Amino acid sequence: MINSEMHAPFAAKDACTCLKRRLQMDHPQKQYLAIILTSKVLQECHAALGAFQGELLQEVAYILRTARSSSPAAARTRQVAMDVLRHFGSAGGEAYRVARQQGGGVPGGPRIEAANRDPADIAAVRASLLDEI
Repeated sequence: MINSEMHAPFAAKDACTCLKRRLQMDHPQKQYLAIILTSKVLQECHAALGAFQGELLQEVAYILRTARSSSPAAARTRQVAMDVLRHFGSAGGEAYRVARQQGGGVPGGPRIEAANRDPADIAAVRASLLDEI
């Protein structure tokens, strides 16, 4: 799709948006599959992706940086993310450095620092979550 529509840059942007959405899912198995797909797209369509390559690598680096689950699926996801970043050499290393500097939150999205949150707000959110249970 991307290579056949190189004259239409919106195709690369749409594909990048879809891949980023998949990479941001919480389930490790879905992230694993998204990393595999992203790796294939980056390898086979790198000319058509252009500037979006860095964004996708940062999403992969974010998964490697923030995956905290101890399940086998999460470990496999982290390993594949590391392999993808290593495969892309300096671009992968730079993406990991950027993800490390950004800290928590969703890449490219608003970041909520724990130090800046009001304790009363945290208590209210906690109480509402407990009420839902």
